[in-house]
Amino acid sequence: MMNPLKTSATLGTAALLAAGSLHAQVFPAPTAPASQPQGGNGNTTIVNQQQPQSGPATPFGNEIPVFDASTENVMFNGNTWNVNDQRVFAARIESYLNTPPVEIDLAKEYYETLGAIPALLTHGGISERKANYPKALALLKKASEYKTIDNGISSTLYNHVFQIWLVNRDISSMQRELAQIDKAQKDLQWRGDMKATELPLTGQQNGSGNDKQGGGGPPAGVGTQSLLYQDIILERSENVARKKLLQAQQKTAEIKAKTEYHVFMAQLFLQRRFEHCVIAGRFYNHIFNDGEATLKLKKNSDVGKLFSDTLGGSPTVSTLDGMANESIGEVKSKMRAVDYLVSQNELWSAYKRLQEAFIIGEYLEPVRLYDLGKKRKLHKFAQKRYRLLNAMSAKDYGSAEELLKELYEAAPDFDGAKEESWIKSQMLASNMALKKAQNLFFQNKTEDAEQQVKTAVEIWPSNPNLDEFIDQTSDQLGEAKLRNDYERLKAEGNYDMIVQDIGQYLAAFRNDEAKLKEINEVATNASEIRQAIELSKRAESSSSPFAEFAAWEEIQILRKRFPTDSKLALRSEELTQRVAVFADTLRQAKFHEQRGRRGSALAHYMKARQAYPDSKIARDGVERMIDQVMQQGSNTDTYVPADNNSSAPVDPF
Repeated sequence: MMNPLKTSATLGTAALLAAGSLHAQVFPAPTAPASQPQGGNGNTTIVNQQQPQSGPATPFGNEIPVFDASTENVMFNGNTWNVNDQRVFAARIESYLNTPPVEIDLAKEYYETLGAIPALLTHGGISERKANYPKALALLKKASEYKTIDNGISSTLYNHVFQIWLVNRDISSMQRELAQIDKAQKDLQWRGDMKATELPLTGQQNGSGNDKQGGGGPPAGVGTQSLLYQDIILERSENVARKKLLQAQQKTAEIKAKTEYHVFMAQLFLQRRFEHCVIAGRFYNHIFNDGEATLKLKKNSDVGKLFSDTLGGSPTVSTLDGMANESIGEVKSKMRAVDYLVSQNELWSAYKRLQEAFIIGEYLEPVRLYDLGKKRKLHKFAQKRYRLLNAMSAKDYGSAEELLKELYEAAPDFDGAKEESWIKSQMLASNMALKKAQNLFFQNKTEDAEQQVKTAVEIWPSNPNLDEFIDQTSDQLGEAKLRNDYERLKAEGNYDMIVQDIGQYLAAFRNDEAKLKEINEVATNASEIRQAIELSKRAESSSSPFAEFAAWEEIQILRKRFPTDSKLALRSEELTQRVAVFADTLRQAKFHEQRGRRGSALAHYMKARQAYPDSKIARDGVERMIDQVMQQGSNTDTYVPADNNSSAPVDPF
């Protein structure tokens, strides 16, 4: 037999993971609507993996999320998530640890009200329970008035019970009508039997008195041949039809009411509203008369699968009641452990126990009313763990080592063996790479030494030994750094930065003729770009109507040669906005030209020349289109299928 607590924890975790897809099913209620399922919670971890990873199949067939406490992983649908690494979990636990509890006296009164309801519904014999039923409803109505604590759950449950009362009232009315129909049927049967045995009066015999004519039956208007007898038969038939209709309506109403109530109970359990789930189960035996009922859940629905695949079948009302009570007891036990561990300053164990209690019973009294000062103490500890995680993720092992010491001091029970081992191994690897680089530099193996330095920096970028190493090998390392900086700036197209320090780069490559020539070309190109940008800015103040068009074309020509230059790209964007229609016309022309639509392309190029008669791009385009038309005949528009990037902007070049 499966442990009810493990099942409730599994289903609770399922509710957290499926918060976005498993919405609460709410049926019509006289007043307040049902609340929606809540999201998940979270904590911290060393591993920072935002995407789910493939993992082994769950023991229940991949449909049910299963929480592994030893690894803090949830396995669901063939994938594995670390609960510490999910933002939804982290956000909820972060919010909980920083949220002060509601007014204590008010909250205690609310939970005392909820706790009194199950006792009223199960205390004493049948007569006493019936007498307590209105009192329990009154308490449930009272609990719904604590809106800041209850979130409308009690109101929704009250409305469900009220709906069942209305359905039962209709069913009772149907039963009374059925009893009246049965009574009427008996009366009609007696009247029909009496009429069938009626004898004809003297002189009303057919014919000469023999049985040859009329088949020996009574004459018309007498016995079964009378109109009264026919009316009795018709009325009985109508009563039979009415009875079947009422029985079908009664059965349908009863099944619908039970199904809605069963789904609502399952919803309360999956939302981890265990106290309300218990109350709903206790009300069940007062509003339905079938005793130990199996929940009527759709077989292939998400909710049905959660229960059937975990329990081996649909649970009963008593099963949910027991599982909810077991969860309530377990949360109380865990919170007592949390309180004791905090008093002993064992914050690591206390934080883990609090996470477990939060996942199972986020809305239960021990969790919601836990002391804010103690929660803040655990939150500060968790923040240090977050900082340790971020430091290790950023490869700042010096800060990580300090944070690890602080965690050991704050919580003597903290187990940081894995973190400590990883930090020390990375620091050692970086220092060893630096040592190798130092030896290689002294052996004049500059390239190999540079590779070792790169390895050391990649492992531990903030290694303090790097400063000492740089002092020892400043000249050689400085030139290596300059060469690396030059290659990086050239790849980025950042020519201005190269020109600013061109003397240093020329010195760093003094023995490389090819690089020296390349640096001089870069300087020439940077000067050309700078001059072009300055000329384009002067064009803005020019009185010529075509100055901006000319400046735009010159910038486009340069962009073709230097596509990665950021300043050139920015200036091109500024000028494009000023000559937007002209630039768009050229793009359209090129778009049609690339697709073989020579007539359309020629029209757009000519339109561009009308806007700017001296346009080199438009002039070349017109000449190119005319040559193609002359070479290939009068078919000016030939369709060429577009590639996958046909919707992208077209370069006018």
